[in-house]
Amino acid sequence: MKQYHLDKKIYQRVCELIERRTGIRVGESRREVLGYALKECAESAKCAGLDQLFACLRDAQTDSEVWNDLIKKVTIGETYFFRDSDYMEALYRNILPDLIARHQTDRTLRLWSAGCATGEEPYSLAILLRQILSDIDQWKILILATDINRQVLKHAAAGRYRAWSFRESDPVIRSVYFTSNGDTFTLDPAVREMVAFAYHNLAENNYPSPTNQTSNLDLILCRNVTIYLPMSLIHDIANRFYQCLSNGGWLMVGPSESHLDLYKQFQMLNFHSATAYQKASDAPISPSLRITTPPLNSILPAKIPQPAPTDKLFMTSSHSPRADIRVVEPPEREASKKKSEVDPERRFPTLSAKTELGAEWVDLCHQGEAFMKQHRYDEARQCFLACLAKEPGSITALYRMACLEANAGQLNEARKWGEKALDHDPFRTEVHYTLALVHEVQGELQEAINRLKKVIYLDPNFILAHFGLFHLYERKGNPIEAERHRTLAVHLASKLSPDAVLPGSDDLTAGQLLTMARTRHTQPIVILGGKSCRSESNRKPKRP
Repeated sequence: MKQYHLDKKIYQRVCELIERRTGIRVGESRREVLGYALKECAESAKCAGLDQLFACLRDAQTDSEVWNDLIKKVTIGETYFFRDSDYMEALYRNILPDLIARHQTDRTLRLWSAGCATGEEPYSLAILLRQILSDIDQWKILILATDINRQVLKHAAAGRYRAWSFRESDPVIRSVYFTSNGDTFTLDPAVREMVAFAYHNLAENNYPSPTNQTSNLDLILCRNVTIYLPMSLIHDIANRFYQCLSNGGWLMVGPSESHLDLYKQFQMLNFHSATAYQKASDAPISPSLRITTPPLNSILPAKIPQPAPTDKLFMTSSHSPRADIRVVEPPEREASKKKSEVDPERRFPTLSAKTELGAEWVDLCHQGEAFMKQHRYDEARQCFLACLAKEPGSITALYRMACLEANAGQLNEARKWGEKALDHDPFRTEVHYTLALVHEVQGELQEAINRLKKVIYLDPNFILAHFGLFHLYERKGNPIEAERHRTLAVHLASKLSPDAVLPGSDDLTAGQLLTMARTRHTQPIVILGGKSCRSESNRKPKRP
């Protein structure tokens, strides 16, 4: 496909406008996607060019047709029924029974799926309630489902799905609650009528409010939505959600989005591998009011199927990778390329090196990288800071600074640079991965797990993230999740040549990882580029 070049000036103006209106941050990694979207939107709106389209977007309301056309092209609505079975089980076993017990007198429930995409999540919630409540017809239940993308809301309201939407649910779900017609499955009207779909923009300040049903809520689901938003907006949304909930109400975010600082006003509870946040209540529920849920058989999906361990475990040299953490090159999608074969231009995926930033900028990056490998961190720092002086929003330079400070043992500084990089592009897996390693070295194991889950959400084939979760879950005493991620790492690594260098490492090969996985080696093996990543407290003193 021929690349579509989007002028840097219009790219920045449109990105700022999209973020200001919707909160969505379109990072550099999706610049080409945005370019095609703008081109198509200009044609649909009969605009003479992108400048005229920008003026049209600037002057139009965010819920207008031109904005709706753009939003549906730049948002990702990936979802399916009973997604994240641990979270569904926590809803079924703990959270919904708690809410039902609290409302035995008034028999009302108010639930909100914020960022519902094509509707599988709120419909899954409705099905769970129908399984739990034998007298559901005697209850007044509101399930509000909102999204900023009007196109997906139309799809959701129709209640028609293909087999792909059921990829992790038990087949009995389809047979009981859906009517099949060829390759299309239509939801039972009784379930469909439990959910009210509406447009809503989380970046706006019109909630909580009784006028849009976002006040006095018992449960808010907002999963895999804030991953696309800047941290300042996520803080605002978290505070608004707290105000939207009644006392004792619950909030659930995606497994990769849990963050202690963001939701510190809530009480955090863990249900096996699922995390939920509850607004404190002065009136705890008496255990005698707890209800007993029916058996789980044929209600929740089975656990995500694990690929069978491969018998083909490659044995390579006896070289043992260093059991510590060093700062890595940005992971490349083409894992089969050896380090020596990587094209220098591919190592800087954010660059239009020769056209926009110039050869001098690229040379500074390469020089800084060379200094890092020689552990000459002060000189490397000057190179990358000079790069940032020329291009303040460069993800490459910000990422390099995070790696450099991690290598130098300045872990708090590494975190600051990593967060700055994510402010510019929240989709960068290598940055999330680096921050996960920093969290682990600082002893913040749950934060490290959350970061690695985010990496896998963005790139399910990131082998070292799976292996890192194997190691962390072993440390946390969760052998089931540890084995699941070990098996996935083996499954993915076995597809590569044994001497292929794994994305995210300097020199660890697929064969070496398979050997360690077979022997259940659980030491940190991820390499990040110069030396061990140590915290300030355990760094060796410098020689005089």
